[in-house]
Amino acid sequence: SLSLLLEISVIWKSKNCDISNLFDILTNPLIADETEYIVSIKLLISLLLSSFSWMYNFVASFSIESLNTIWPAVVADVSGYTRFLADTELEHANGIIKDLFDAIIPSFEKTVEISKFMGDAIFGHSDDHAYLNSQHMLDFAQDVYNAFADKKELININTSCKCSACSNMSELDLKIFIHYGKYINQSLQGRQELAGSDVNSLFRLMKNDVVENTNIEPYLLVTDNALKAMALSDYENDKYRLSQN
Repeated sequence: SLSLLLEISVIWKSKNCDISNLFDILTNPLIADETEYIVSIKLLISLLLSSFSWMYNFVASFSIESLNTIWPAVVADVSGYTRFLADTELEHANGIIKDLFDAIIPSFEKTVEISKFMGDAIFGHSDDHAYLNSQHMLDFAQDVYNAFADKKELININTSCKCSACSNMSELDLKIFIHYGKYINQSLQGRQELAGSDVNSLFRLMKNDVVENTNIEPYLLVTDNALKAMALSDYENDKYRLSQN
């Protein structure tokens, strides 16, 4: 605090002390009198408190900025994944799933940062201001789906295997969810995880009635917040609108 620093300054000046004496006094108290030693300890505490205060203010300001900025987040979810793994030969099924994910990961990495893999889905986000007031995320979604569909077709063309996994590969498809919202990075067991109510909202969108109402397995679901952030409010015209809390 200011009062502590003033007290240290007055005492050290009266003792003709120098900041360079701090380490010597603390490591060898016999060379200093009691007042100098106590003041040295107070100075060390003050320096530590100042360091912690700076770190706290830096983290707090970063967190506040993150929470007050709208950023895009996206999930690509493989539909039919659970049934496909349960009802087919596991070795071939795993190989097919891996090849499909490997095909879409480059498209993710060009546009967003992959936050985590979730078994049948990839979750990513970006803090690029260029994605505001732009349809870039819609183009990204198209690139991701095209990469998935092209890879699935290529695997089908190049295989002569008649196992259940290879025969039922057509059951796999891709759903993509895009949302713009506020989030913050938090460290959990050494890993960075996104947190915030908007992250939870995005995951809740994955459970919906789109397929039941449209009979379409592959689809892109874009939230109102995302359309507004991309300045594409008219995009929803003639599209299926999901009513969900």
